[in-house]
Amino acid sequence: MAAMKLSTAFGIDPASPAIRRHNVQARAALEAHATGRPTRVLLKCSEWVGQHGFYADEVGLDYREYYTNPDLMLQVQLEAARRRREIPVHDLILGEAPAEGWMTGVDLWPAVAPGAFDCELMYRRETVIANRSRHLSKEECDALVLPSIEGGGIIGTIRQFHEHLVERYEGKLTFLGRTVDHIRNGIGTSGFFSLALDLRGEEIMADMYEDPPFVHRFLLRLADWTDALTRRWADPAERDAPFPLTDHGIDMLSPAMYEQFILPILLEKNRDKLQVPQLFHHCGRGQHLFPILARHFKIHTLHALTYPLLDIERIRVEVGDDAHIYALISDGVLSLGKPDDVRYAVKSLLTPRLKRHGRLSLISGDLLPGTKMDNLHALYEAVKEFGQY
Repeated sequence: MAAMKLSTAFGIDPASPAIRRHNVQARAALEAHATGRPTRVLLKCSEWVGQHGFYADEVGLDYREYYTNPDLMLQVQLEAARRRREIPVHDLILGEAPAEGWMTGVDLWPAVAPGAFDCELMYRRETVIANRSRHLSKEECDALVLPSIEGGGIIGTIRQFHEHLVERYEGKLTFLGRTVDHIRNGIGTSGFFSLALDLRGEEIMADMYEDPPFVHRFLLRLADWTDALTRRWADPAERDAPFPLTDHGIDMLSPAMYEQFILPILLEKNRDKLQVPQLFHHCGRGQHLFPILARHFKIHTLHALTYPLLDIERIRVEVGDDAHIYALISDGVLSLGKPDDVRYAVKSLLTPRLKRHGRLSLISGDLLPGTKMDNLHALYEAVKEFGQY
């Protein structure tokens, strides 16, 4: 533990007038939401182990080191979480450790599933780990030996990282007054169709027209594998959760192809849990598929819907008022635009019509390297102004 250099205090004064004012306002907005009587739309910080792009920018992080050094991985996650609590750009209480504990874990996302299947991984200095598709033939797909969910491919590396972090730090490391008491293993997938694209490539979409039996056969095998992997490594309380609806490859499919090849698997996997409320994360352009999901599943949360890529008002009409929508402003606006562009995007999103129907929050996304801090301040101020109920 001596090798990890961590901050011993927050870099702000919680008693300063500006920070006190922010915390009073943020706490009031958060409490109003918690009691079901929101006063304005919140701008939340969706914290997860991979959300540290803005901090990487500040410290000049080399992601090649981050993905190969578990101690550095944990250090970056903790320091990024500390730094988020020093900048008044979210409805987040500043200068205080999170009451629910620090979010930490092994972070080899999104290369976990493709890395298990021996896809070529790309470690790059300034951005997250990525992979190439294997472009297997149909014959190779049919003959493919599914990797062990215990240690196939990169899963073995993840287990080594996790065992190291748990043994060395879990329950033993205290950061800013809060014990690091649960280090996640980080094993999961982006969806079975995304995995099919990693293995077969875009040819899988031509196969849907030319060889439907192959596609049904291949996708079902991958769905079974992703299901087994996720349940094996989920926290015990989550092992009986519904099969996830989220899949990062589906926005390239037409409604007809989605209903023919993806929906039957989702229905079969969830046949005993169709009325269990589910989260659906979608940061792509698959809005044309939302009505299908809304017809068959009970969705309690639509997460990371990107504006203006998606028509959030139309989605609200299609899915109904029961779902909590978490929207975000496109990285293109936040990273490449000016503060006035950010302000305009927020104003055009937070219309009276949208705010009148159902629960609505904004999130900031990952705050990618290169995102201008002026734009983040503009984002928060615009949400406070135009998000009033």
